[in-house]
Amino acid sequence: MYSEAAYGTERGSICALVAGCRTTPFTQLRDVLKQVCSQTLEADQLADIGKILRYRKDISVLVCGPDLTDADWHDVAALASSTPQSPMLILGVTEPDPAVWTELLQIGGFTMCAAPWHADGVRATVEAAYKRWLRTAQVQEARAQNLQHIRLQRFAS
Repeated sequence: MYSEAAYGTERGSICALVAGCRTTPFTQLRDVLKQVCSQTLEADQLADIGKILRYRKDISVLVCGPDLTDADWHDVAALASSTPQSPMLILGVTEPDPAVWTELLQIGGFTMCAAPWHADGVRATVEAAYKRWLRTAQVQEARAQNLQHIRLQRFAS
């Protein structure tokens, strides 16, 4: 079961996938995420991102920068939303763009994180994303349990 007791919001519990953060200044964001999260995984190709999301159910945050080799953040967002336990997508940018932020929110992304990246600001953003991911997981689990209960009741009658 997904619970704050089981997952918490301490540094020791947040797993992030960092995609496309290989060049300056995005390496700074990647380095801050390594301080903030208990575990960070990195990928720059869409196929690798997909493999990680399929096999790692504990990834609660997906931070996407511009350095993807074969895709852009739209592709990453579509891929992430197609996984059963979709991580919260945070788009790393050097300059905030209201139109991009609106588009990100419309397709189910969590937020934008703009440079300069300081540990306190990134931590607050990542923890908020983690809490939303946890609530979503709890709702999905409750729905699955309710469906199972209904099926059992129908089978029993």
